Amino acid sequence: MEKRLRWMTGLSVGVGLWCALGAQEEAGAVDGKWEVTKEEAAWKPDGLFDLGNLEQPPVPTFQARPVYPMELRVAGITGNAIVGFIVDSHGKVRSAYAIRATHPEFGEAGVAAVSQWKFEPGRVGGRVVNTRMQVPLYFNIVPDAPAPAAKAPGMEEEEWKPDGLFDLSDLEQQPVPTSQASPVYPLELREAGIMGNAIVGFIVDKQGKVRSPYAVRATHPEFGEAAVVAVAQWKFEPGQKDGQVVNTRMQVPVIFNLLPDDPGAAARAEARKKLAIALPKVKDSVDAVGASHVPPPELQVKQAPWDVAPQPLKQRKPEYPYAMRRIGDDGTVVLRLLVRKTGVVDQVHVLRSTNPGLDEAAVDAALDWVFSPAIKNGLPIDAELQVPIMFRIDGKKARDRWTISKNLGPWPESVPEVFRWDTAPELVSYAAPVYPRAALMDGRKGKVRVKFAIDEQGRVLTALPAEDGDPDLMQAAIAAVETFRFKPARREWKPCGAILNMEFNFTTNSRSDAPVSRDTIRVLKQLKRGKDRFADLTELDGLPEPLSQRPPKTPPQLLKEGKGGEVLLEVVIDRKGFVRLPKVLEATDPALGAAAIHAVSNWRYAAPLRDGEAVDVVAKLPVVFRVE
Repeated sequence: MEKRLRWMTGLSVGVGLWCALGAQEEAGAVDGKWEVTKEEAAWKPDGLFDLGNLEQPPVPTFQARPVYPMELRVAGITGNAIVGFIVDSHGKVRSAYAIRATHPEFGEAGVAAVSQWKFEPGRVGGRVVNTRMQVPLYFNIVPDAPAPAAKAPGMEEEEWKPDGLFDLSDLEQQPVPTSQASPVYPLELREAGIMGNAIVGFIVDKQGKVRSPYAVRATHPEFGEAAVVAVAQWKFEPGQKDGQVVNTRMQVPVIFNLLPDDPGAAARAEARKKLAIALPKVKDSVDAVGASHVPPPELQVKQAPWDVAPQPLKQRKPEYPYAMRRIGDDGTVVLRLLVRKTGVVDQVHVLRSTNPGLDEAAVDAALDWVFSPAIKNGLPIDAELQVPIMFRIDGKKARDRWTISKNLGPWPESVPEVFRWDTAPELVSYAAPVYPRAALMDGRKGKVRVKFAIDEQGRVLTALPAEDGDPDLMQAAIAAVETFRFKPARREWKPCGAILNMEFNFTTNSRSDAPVSRDTIRVLKQLKRGKDRFADLTELDGLPEPLSQRPPKTPPQLLKEGKGGEVLLEVVIDRKGFVRLPKVLEATDPALGAAAIHAVSNWRYAAPLRDGEAVDVVAKLPVVFRVE
């Protein structure tokens, strides 16, 4: 299935565009990566200017579209990248590189596309000059077309393509809304008392569905995200022209106000008074419903229209995971919640996420929320909501970000020329190590240090122990490092390699570089008491449905040797659908075992159900590494 995708770019000189992204690749890009020519490698800037110093900024004359990375597209992952580059005096793009990206694949795709762009060069004093620029690229998957992580053979969704588009002014009869989901007020802005608005553009198709929603502009990015999530759920009577239903291009303003005289407050209060509904304590509520996560197709209550939308009464802020502070980037997790008529959040499902390391913190926070229920005909009802949760790194936490000190002295002779840099590399994609099950069972803790080399594209070439340490902890740390991506080091304006080292602290407290959650500790205690405390797969109502399964990455050395292999893991799929405490049963190579554990720990499933109740289950997972 070809998902409906979009990408957006906004140049700092005010030029922007967005378009539907096809699967084809632009000429000059090989597998989404740009090949540097000899001319490019030999080019050196003769004077550089920033945009603020120009009389006339560069104007784009051609903009190649980035190719959406296949793995991220299949996994339903959205994100962005910021690409830095130079527009030379002939209008060509030079020395493009990813400043940062939510995923390294987005950075590569962005660099590959921007490298092909053409400009009218900038000018100073009437002459053309070399100009330093940056551009953000946004990779979005339209919310109305989320793809399941696994699909039965032959079950394909029809790709939607607009067959003619009309503006409102062209129509005899404009689209009429029949259902309008209310946006959820972003928590941080609500608590700060910040109000604002967003303009959302979209298409109403011939069936009245909303297609390709996007934020035209917003007073805060969070308002834009929340508005797009809401508008994507709207339904319409389609517009008509010459007696025929047509696709219609529309824009709507979405206003976010904090009004003390909330018009729905009286209705909600009256409904609670009638039924004597007492909102239960948050923790007791979560325990009572089993904290289960069920995917959208199996939700027991489908979204119903309401007279008054659910409103948050108590929202615990998600804690930015300590282990993710190494990268120190903002992120977003979009959740689907089932809010019961009592106001308790029951089922929670991750729809999209910029980083799997943020998912559990978002889910745990949402399960503690309490809402005033949706109201229909004066009575409370169950309702579904889609809620974006934004993770923002503050100044204090940002100090934990991993940085590399500038090299102040001459390079030792032992360091090869290709690894000597002027500008240090920057970590742009980080996944925390997975604490080995055996080490947790034995109570082993400690620090390990890994030495590794990265190439001129910011990929890890090889990773080795920098000093002696616990072998299990060391192997887990190396498996994590091999998945890292960097903004490349630079020497004389050109990307180059680097040799680095990083220390990891394995402990069970909150400051561990290998996170150990409360649920992981709970499952560990059950394992120590015996596997008979877990459900068996044969006892379940059905096999857990995979929701997110990012393919594992073959270790660099094995990839270089063209070696694949297979691994068989034993895991616990907990009652929330998270994979806990994977253990290698069989592996064709020890390095593949560690890589499989690292990948599978980020997989997500629908909650295993036994007689309708969420349970923990022990399962065996085969993982195959292919070298193509």
